[in-house]
Amino acid sequence: MFLLLSALTFFLILGTSHIQTIAGLIIGGLLAAPLAAKLAGRLKTKTMLISVGTLVIISSIRTLWKTLSAI
Repeated sequence: MFLLLSALTFFLILGTSHIQTIAGLIIGGLLAAPLAAKLAGRLKTKTMLISVGTLVIISSIRTLWKTLSAI
């Protein structure tokens, strides 16, 4: 149900001009969900928190670096 509502929200907000982006997000979510569920069951909470935090920090530094280098 959530997937259907998410897709509907994307269609309503973005329209059909971004159909490839929307389809990619939906397919990626469908493929990643079982893997994420297995990892969440096997990894310790602290390990997951550190991993996600590290990915967010790396992504933020990369975005900041690109933004500042464009100035």
